[in-house]
Amino acid sequence: MTNYRWRIVVLLFIATTINYLDRQVISLLKPTLETVFNWTETDYSHIVMAFQAAYAFSYVVFGRLIDAIGTKLGYGIAVFLWSIAAMMHGLATSTFGFGFYRALLGLGEGGIFRQPSKP
Repeated sequence: MTNYRWRIVVLLFIATTINYLDRQVISLLKPTLETVFNWTETDYSHIVMAFQAAYAFSYVVFGRLIDAIGTKLGYGIAVFLWSIAAMMHGLATSTFGFGFYRALLGLGEGGIFRQPSKP
């Protein structure tokens, strides 16, 4: 027996921890981002809603995707999408752009917690 499985567990733990941090960091940065992008409370609520709607939609999409292609590949796609979306936040120059990238982040993050329905 090897310790390979524990390496996988540690990697999954780290990915999940980063996932939770990505989700919560917007609330910490809200005062700064409000100033930079001139957000109103309504703008901020639209951004949060875009993330949550995409996250919920992602549960359905990734559930079927993981059932079709398997856990390893499905998880890889989710992490890739989520990572690209997180990096693209730096390209946002408007409230709409930031909300769009936040929705992409939600799409990727939803796939992290989705498990296949087949054993």
